Amino acid sequence: MGLRIPLLFVAVLAVIGFSAGPALAAGTSSGDVSSFSFQPSGTAAGSSQDLNLNVAFSASPETMQLNMAPGLWASLSTGYPGTQIGTGKASLTAAGLLPQTANLTLTTTAPAAAGGLQPCSSSNPPGPCVLLGLSLVAVDSTFGLSVTAPGYAVLNPNGTATNLSIRFPSIPNSADGIPIAITNLQLTLAKSTTVGCGSSAPSKCGPFVRLPSYTTPAKSTASVSDWSNGTGSASDTFTPTGTPDYKPAFGTTTATANSAANPDGSYSAKVEIDVTEPDYSQGVNEAGTSGMQLVIPTSALWVSGQAIKDLCGAYDPSPPATCDPARNITNPIQVGTVSLGTPLLPTGDPHSTGEFLLSGSIDNPIATIKFPGLGGLSFSGSIPDATIGANPEVNFNNIPDVPFSSLDVTLGTTDANGNPGMLNAACGNISSTLNATFYSWWAPTTQDGVSPTMTGNGAPCTPGGDGGYDSGPTGINTPDPGPGPTYTPPASTSTDTTDNSAPSTDTSSGSPSSVSGSPSSGSQPTGSSAPSSGTPSSSGSGGSGSAGGTSTTTPKPTPATPAAKPKVGKPTLTNIVLTGVRTRKPKLAFTVNQGKNAAKISSFTVEPPGAFSFNKNALKKDLKITGAKLKSYKLSGRKLTIYLKTAASHPRVTLNAGALSEWKQLQTAVKKHKAKSLNMNVWASAGKTSTPFRSTIKKFS
Repeated sequence: MGLRIPLLFVAVLAVIGFSAGPALAAGTSSGDVSSFSFQPSGTAAGSSQDLNLNVAFSASPETMQLNMAPGLWASLSTGYPGTQIGTGKASLTAAGLLPQTANLTLTTTAPAAAGGLQPCSSSNPPGPCVLLGLSLVAVDSTFGLSVTAPGYAVLNPNGTATNLSIRFPSIPNSADGIPIAITNLQLTLAKSTTVGCGSSAPSKCGPFVRLPSYTTPAKSTASVSDWSNGTGSASDTFTPTGTPDYKPAFGTTTATANSAANPDGSYSAKVEIDVTEPDYSQGVNEAGTSGMQLVIPTSALWVSGQAIKDLCGAYDPSPPATCDPARNITNPIQVGTVSLGTPLLPTGDPHSTGEFLLSGSIDNPIATIKFPGLGGLSFSGSIPDATIGANPEVNFNNIPDVPFSSLDVTLGTTDANGNPGMLNAACGNISSTLNATFYSWWAPTTQDGVSPTMTGNGAPCTPGGDGGYDSGPTGINTPDPGPGPTYTPPASTSTDTTDNSAPSTDTSSGSPSSVSGSPSSGSQPTGSSAPSSGTPSSSGSGGSGSAGGTSTTTPKPTPATPAAKPKVGKPTLTNIVLTGVRTRKPKLAFTVNQGKNAAKISSFTVEPPGAFSFNKNALKKDLKITGAKLKSYKLSGRKLTIYLKTAASHPRVTLNAGALSEWKQLQTAVKKHKAKSLNMNVWASAGKTSTPFRSTIKKFS
């Protein structure tokens, strides 16, 4: 894919040694490397720049490897076989004579197995893979000597630390039978390629090198070995600067119900979400996306019963169906496909096709976007388990610094195993807002104008037409009518339909309501019109009765109308105070409040905003509870569950500095007044009910 080529190019350039341009400050070096410099011609974050490498050797090198800084890429759409990507000079001695200068050219070749690695392909196992072959040629104009050093570029998939490395496994020490010794390499990897492209190969022309979009030090390292088994190492750092552009938006966002119902009466939805970065094609320096949160409205879609069953490590289908909520499933399940559009890859490149996977457990659902053709490069996101019954959401927070012009996600009506898909559709025409928050590598920021309307044709509005499943603390319960005007099962059913993870139903706010005329076992009309259990007796109407006999009815007393149960309110979060963000010493405090007429709070789970995570070793000292006594706590990923010795009405939590870690990007965004709000998820348990809700923090410092 195009991405692999740029990375390879950059690595190769670094390995070979960049030159051209003014003298550059040297990095650190040792052993066989007497000096080392690896710097771009400019430092604008996310921009295209020439890359200049200058490396001097105390002994002629046999091997060389350059490990590029994460986020330092070359355009894959430019570097296909036969494209010249770099030029420079090499200093060498031949047969012990005075130093000579040779001209260097670096061109791309087809990827092939090398160094125990296979070419990047979806048919090969995940891990480091060969993106591109390289050929470094040095020609001495004085003696006409020609030396070729084969090389290759490797993609190392590792989350946010994903990077490229350039490897030259066999640098010659002779040419045409004449001994040579290389003392210096200078190479410039061009920011744009023009040689080896043109009208016959337009996809090979254009911007080539792309700098990281973060503004913290970017460090690249090099290692060499000589022909006498000596070794050396070096490193150099540059810091990208400026404010790269970042304007995520949405293209197509649709949800369409399958034409045929699932066995449980629900209708699987095909969902298409297209995240775009419209300005990249205009040549604007773009920041990469480091994280994103997508919240799907329950009025349109919700997690299907099949997906919940898939997440069960020990599913028992016998009524009432249950599973082990904490047990992970054995193998991730593919529930959709992904297509990546990036300036680093040509349109339609097979390496840009990926998978959308579902894994984890009911307690800790995980969504993963994976690109098998790029060595299994992937990034995962948490799915807060409580949102399964509310507004389903996914939080990706480890996306590599790769610019993309589009990220198309399609969740199918069936998964890879032929079972119903991950999401069910609500009934009727779908028109709901998809909420999204994006974080850039330059600085996390909540973007305006990225809440598109999801449209499409939903399920039929018939009994069971959009049936889903509840998920409670013990796993799967029974078909749930879901949102919208749907069928309500008879009250006489013996199956437990309590949803222990979703907010309680409130028909006054657009939650599920019964279709008029739905059967309701055991409910009878009340008042004078109600039929009594005994037929009224009559007298005097028989043929032998007295003349003018009368008929008398003995009325039954009217049953008293049961007193209405008080409405149970939901827990709330108040008095949220977040400080220390500017200094990356965050302190968070908040109060969890008992709902009106509800049971007291016995436990609650907190998932902090995406730019924070808990420090396990500091919680014992820095977690404080007032208004209640702490019994114990449990940390699972980014979720902290707090158990109280005695249920309380208003327990207050204080997480002192040390309990939370903070992304540096958020600190930068706050200082530049770019961060507008932060979302935090809470699940509060009171009695037998667990209620999820989200709070938005709008004031922090």
